[in-house]
Formats: sequence, C-alpha cells, structure tokens
Amino acid sequence: MAIPSEHMKERLSYVYVRAVAAIAGAALAIPEDYGDDGHIQEIQRLPNGKFRSTGFLFHCQIKSTTNISIYKDLIAYDMEAEAYNKLANWEGNAPCLLLLIRLPQDPSEWLCISEDQLLLRHCCYWYHITEPSTTNLSSQRIFVPRTQVFTPETVIGWLNKVRTGDYLNVYDASRHLP
Repeated sequence: MAIPSEHMKERLSYVYVRAVAAIAGAALAIPEDYGDDGHIQEIQRLPNGKFRSTGFLFHCQIKSTTNISIYKDLIAYDMEAEAYNKLANWEGNAPCLLLLIRLPQDPSEWLCISEDQLLLRHCCYWYHITEPSTTNLSSQRIFVPRTQVFTPETVIGWLNKVRTGDYLNVYDASRHLP
C-alpha cells in the first residue's frame, strides 16, 4: 500500500535536509509544528572529546514541490499565503529559512539507488523571507536565486551568521523579479 505522494515528498525533504546538516556537522531537530518544521543547530566538540549542541541555530520551514518555474537566474515558487506570512512575520533571535526541495515531475525519478550511489534528484534551495507579509488569500510568488542551493556550506554560513548576529537582509525588490 502506497502513501500519498505529498507524504513521500515531505519525507524525502526531511532526508535531504538531515543529510546536508549531517555533512555540515550540525543537527536537525524536528519540534512540534507551530510554524517551522525544524531547526538546525551547531554542534561543538568539548575538550574531553564529547559533543554538545550550542545555542546557535536557525529554524527552517521545509517544502517540497514538483511545481517550480525556472528562469535564467531565478526560480519562481507559488507559496501558500499562510505559510509565507508565518515566515514574513517571524520573530525571535534566530532566523527561519524556507528550504524548498525541487523534485522531478515523475515520482519514479525522485530517488535512484545503485551499489555506488543513493541519488535524490534535483536540489533544495534556501530563501530568507525579509519582505513584508502578503494580503493575498491563496498564494504568494517568491523568486529565489538559483545560486542559493542548500548545501553543507550554506548550513555553516548561516550558523556563522547567527553566531555573529549578521543574518538580517535588507529587502531589495529588484532581486525578486524575473
């Protein structure tokens, strides 16, 4: 018996984010869902060789989709207005990033397995919503630079930004248009 494709996409998205966080030496924690799907927290090695999590983290809202419009340097995604507003109105000492996993249209291409590799097709983009909330009732289109692929280096960079307090972006409307 197969689970719905939306559930498959959600589970694959968590696998992707957990794998990227692991390679970055960080941890993904999944809290009760009240606006974010998890947080990625810095892990620190103690002098005695043991490890512990630090107070430096960023939250993430994880979405997976097969419906992205690709332009030369940007992707366009129609996000549910309610989910968009949760991120646009985010409060707290740690940012909340949108992590958008792009999957192929054909579900048989989502995951490829062989002796040599486990391949999750396409990629995940990250976006920090700094624009104001929307009054739209159904969706809000966002434009994400294609260079913003979610990688271990992204995790390390965002944890460093949180550590230094340098994570607030200045809104520039011109970068959000195709």
